[in-house]
Amino acid sequence: MVRRGHIFLFDIIYTVILMIVAVAYLKCSNFQGWLPEVLRVPVQAAWFGALGGIIISLKGVYDHAGGKPANQWDNSYDLWHLGRPLSGAVAGGITYLLLRAINQSDHLTEPVVYAGAFILGTQERRFFNFLSEVGRLVVQVPDETKTPTFQLGTIQPAQGAAGETVLLCGHGFAPGLTVAIGGRPAGQVVVAADGTSVAGVLPAHDAGPVDIAITNPTGESATLPRAFTYIAPAP
Repeated sequence: MVRRGHIFLFDIIYTVILMIVAVAYLKCSNFQGWLPEVLRVPVQAAWFGALGGIIISLKGVYDHAGGKPANQWDNSYDLWHLGRPLSGAVAGGITYLLLRAINQSDHLTEPVVYAGAFILGTQERRFFNFLSEVGRLVVQVPDETKTPTFQLGTIQPAQGAAGETVLLCGHGFAPGLTVAIGGRPAGQVVVAADGTSVAGVLPAHDAGPVDIAITNPTGESATLPRAFTYIAPAP
């Protein structure tokens, strides 16, 4: 109970400080002149992010004001509450930078920046998700956007005898796919629903290494040269 009261008081004091800074910034021309124009929007975005951090901290205080045991105050979250204004300010500033990174024009709509900074200041999880998505757009490896193509990767096991079942792994397998082992069709071919594997029964063949070939109904084909070895059946 005492801890919750202290956190509530901390949030109120921090809110008052933010309001005093905002009034001083708006009313004092010297204060505005001291801040370079290039930093004006990011600093204001950080202010809105800090305010969002305080708001979500206050919501946590209200949501755990007693009552049911599940709603009791947990002291282990004290540092989370104390750090929310700072982490919210950081989220607000980074929000500005991220919007600049993904925006195609040189002009940002300031209300959008401030609203985004405030919202992400209240939602650290969404902020990190947003950060992850922007990072994916900015530093994305080209191959990451491509849908896996038709590909034959491995066969398991790599050796066996006629009548045994083998599993082929890869990508893009479709129902109706045919499997040829040593030039002879495999029996009882079953394709997995996700298209990443296919099972079949080995046809009769002389001992020794053979090629594995598969063909999709659409005409796509792939081959693993000498990837499987027939072994002579036990006498």
